[in-house]
Amino acid sequence: MPMESTVTRERSPGVPTCTVCGSNRTRHYLQAQGSVYRCVECSHVFSVPESTIGAEHYDVDYFEHTHRNWFAHPNIDLFRWIVGQIPNGVSSVLDAGCGRGAFLRFLRKNMGTTSRLVGIDYSSNNPDSGIEYRQGDITKLPKEDRFDVVVSLAVIEHVADPVLFASTLFDRCNPGGMVVVMTLDNDSLLYSAARLMARVGVGGPCERLYSAHHLQHFTSHSLKIALGKSGMEVIRIHHHNAPVAALDIPAANSIVGSVYMLGVIGLLWAGFLVHRTYLQTAVARRAK
Repeated sequence: MPMESTVTRERSPGVPTCTVCGSNRTRHYLQAQGSVYRCVECSHVFSVPESTIGAEHYDVDYFEHTHRNWFAHPNIDLFRWIVGQIPNGVSSVLDAGCGRGAFLRFLRKNMGTTSRLVGIDYSSNNPDSGIEYRQGDITKLPKEDRFDVVVSLAVIEHVADPVLFASTLFDRCNPGGMVVVMTLDNDSLLYSAARLMARVGVGGPCERLYSAHHLQHFTSHSLKIALGKSGMEVIRIHHHNAPVAALDIPAANSIVGSVYMLGVIGLLWAGFLVHRTYLQTAVARRAK
């Protein structure tokens, strides 16, 4: 779940500043649940927070109703991939925006050498053996509390200032440690298809992807820049999809929902084949 970001950037009148590279060379990209802009310099796409409507609240309803499929069907394939990236001898892992703790429970089961697992989220979690849960903003952790690995899955797209958020992850990572960030990919085939459908009058998919709670829409290039500006070195980006069962696709009725789902499944498979998947996960190193 999202961690809060509070930095305000200066903007020229009528021209939003890119939230990643700071350029004023931004162009209006589309209108969804707010005004969405694209940066000419770094390719990043972002919503202007002041223009968004109907922003979500990250409470119990968010987990148990609005996005119940997402939290009921964690991305185990991604979890396995992340574990494969973690070096031997790691003694501590922080999950920033841990949601219901699915990734931490996976680590507890599959990384016996890890002695400390910590998750932080705005939403509370029930006590769980071998896992420390904290409630609140990641910036509320003690400054001296650092970890060998810092993971943040599906969070950075929710924050108003992604560079500040990336810097916070950097600060929580031990020198020589690893940061893992998963987010959406604006270059994916699914995104491209949604934008095309919006141009011919079918705006539902585009409204869903560019909804009010998704403020940032990264390309691989802009994700590397955001992490790099915090001092991290991106060593690889993994392109992948979410489990089909995890997708929340609202529809007026079951027939429309089935048609949407079949279309999404087709786009996910096609995106995988042409290396334009829905999600991307960056692995970065803190050099110092």
